[in-house]
This record gives sequence, structure tokens and C-alpha cells, in this order.
Amino acid sequence: MRLDPYRVLFPIGVACALCGALLWPIHAAGWIPYPGPAHRALMIQGFETSFVAGFVLTALSGLTHGGRFHPAELALAIAGVALFGVGAAAGAMAIAQAGFLLTVLVLITASGRRSAPGRGGPPEEIVFILLGLAQGLTGGAMLLGQAAGWWNEPAPGLGLRLVSLGMVLSLVIGVGSLLVPTFIGVRDPLSLPRIASPHERRGRRAFYLAVALLLAASFVAEGLLHRALAAWLRALAATPMLFLAWKLHRRPGRRALHAYVLWSAGWGVLAGLWLTALWPSHLLAGEHIVFIAGFGLLTMGIATRVVTVHGGHALALERRVLGVPPLALLALALASRLGAEFAPARTTPLLAASGALWALAWLAWAYPAVPLMLATRPAAQPVPAPLQIEKPAAR
Repeated sequence: MRLDPYRVLFPIGVACALCGALLWPIHAAGWIPYPGPAHRALMIQGFETSFVAGFVLTALSGLTHGGRFHPAELALAIAGVALFGVGAAAGAMAIAQAGFLLTVLVLITASGRRSAPGRGGPPEEIVFILLGLAQGLTGGAMLLGQAAGWWNEPAPGLGLRLVSLGMVLSLVIGVGSLLVPTFIGVRDPLSLPRIASPHERRGRRAFYLAVALLLAASFVAEGLLHRALAAWLRALAATPMLFLAWKLHRRPGRRALHAYVLWSAGWGVLAGLWLTALWPSHLLAGEHIVFIAGFGLLTMGIATRVVTVHGGHALALERRVLGVPPLALLALALASRLGAEFAPARTTPLLAASGALWALAWLAWAYPAVPLMLATRPAAQPVPAPLQIEKPAAR
């Protein structure tokens, strides 16, 4: 069996998802104190980062037309996420943050090596990978410095928000604009209406740079303690990307559950960002819509495509991996988490229920997905077309 990055990093991500979520039921039973910081770290820097690393190292050659991952890149990425998980579990957050920074540095190096101009160059969407990883590096450095006692963050929670609403959001809206429209089968998936035709660089570059500047400016506002302005800037940056690039206003052309999952994830990101901007008194409610209905759903959908198609399996197996049970459990987890925001008297039981339902959702996904990850594929088999992007025109 060829050791593709996702075969190792996705299961680590599932393990972090389970550990981070199950802290709430354990807390509700009275066995541990308030687990909020550990929960947030495991869900974003453990769960999401493991899936991001698994996807980027697996699919980067198809996205940029560069070489496949180097074994050293995979080894260091695995070491980084494992170090983070072990450090977080042991309460040694300085060690955990060092592991996270190692993972981000590996991804920056891997992306940079494949981003040099030539042979058409990478797609313009690479700017969101580089921006996201730069935000992750900055946030990780802040978190490491705070955990080691070297300095304090300029604004409460800024480091982790640079990772969650910086690194992850940038990757979601940027890489998602390449993949989601194609996967769900909309017409002209790679065009930007009235801005650029497929792979046309000039208009696309100007549009993406404007969006990237808005995202970067949102964290300047966060650092200056203008959180409401930051929320508005993120919503204003994501909205044109989700409509013009993701094309959320069009229904999926593929009448398949997987297509509707990816399409719905875009709406989850959009709804959560705007709720956060318009209703700042319920900031956590909006952000958990982004995290669960947006990032969580999209992670499950994209990981399903990687596990099936990149693994050399029939596309029809997506329905076995991503069926009704994990999706229903994910919806119930979101409902319970939102209930905790609006029913203060029942906050702890609802958080415990949400954590347990989230864990069950990922177990229901992993049960059919892991055997496919372990199945063999001929080493000479090329990267499948659904994870490749047509070479851009040099315009």
C-alpha cells in the first residue's frame, strides 16, 4: 500500500475530534474541570489541522502541477500533529504549540516549493493557501509564546482565532473555490462571472488579492480589539467568494448527497459569518455554525472524496462513507450546541450532548472510511482527475 498522507493524517484528525468533543461529557460527569481551552485547541489545531495537512500534502501536486509530497514532509507533518496531540493531552501546551508550528512550517515549505512560476504556474487560488498558512504561523507563534510565558497575546484569543477564522477560513474559501463547484457539478465551475474566465489570471488575481486584504485586515481589527469590525470584514470578504467562486446561488448539478453536503457547507460558513457580524451578542452561536455546519461538514465532504476517489475506489462508494447517520448526528450536535447558547440553565448538559453527538458523527464516518484508507492502490496509479486542476492559461 502506498502511504498517501491522508491515510495517516485523517485518522489522527478523527482521534483529535473525538478527544476534543468528549471532554464536555466527561466534564458534565464531574471528572474534569472546565475544558474550554483544551476543547478549542484540539478541535482547531488538532482535528482541522490534521485534515488540512492530509489534504494539502495529498492534493497539492494535482492543484499546482508540482511534484508529489516528499517522504520527509509527511514524516515531519505526522510528527507535528502527533506532538500537538500528545502535548495537549498531557497539558503541556508549549510542547503542543511547538508541534502545531512544525506542522504549519511543513505545509508552508511544501506549498512554497510548488508555487514557483513556470510551466503555467500554480492557480491564483494558491494565494489563499499561503495566506492561510501565514495566519496559522502567526497565530501558532502567539500561542507558543503565551504557553511558554514569553509574552501575552495583544488581544484575548487572537492566536487561536488567527488559526480558526484565519488559516482554516482562508483555506476553505480559497481551495473550496477550486474544488467545490467542480465536485457539485455547476456550469462553468472555474469562471468568475464578470471578472475572469476559467484560468484567466489578471482579473482573478486582483479579485483574490482584494479578498485576501479584507481577511488580513480583519485580524488587524481583532488585534486593536475591534471584534465587531473584524466580524464584518470577514463576512464581506467571504460573501463574494462564496457566490462568485463557489456559486452558492446555483443548485448542484449533480443530484447526489455528497454534492449537497458540500453546497450546504458553503451556506453554513456564510450564515455563521453573517450571524456573527449582525448579532455580536451571540458571537459563539455564529462561530459554531461556521465551525460545525461549515468547516465540519466541508471537512467530512472533502475527506470523503479524497478517501474514495484518490484511493482508487468507485465514486459510488461516497454514499457508503457519507450517508445519513453521520450527517444527522452532525446536525443534532449543532442543534445542541446552539441550544447551549440560548438556554443558560441547561448549558452544561447541552454541551455534553453536543460533544457526544459530534463524536458519534465522526465515528459513523470513520467506520466505513478507515477500511477504504487501508485498502491498497497500485503505486503507479496517477492522481485521479477529481483532485487535479487543469493547467491555467498564461494570461
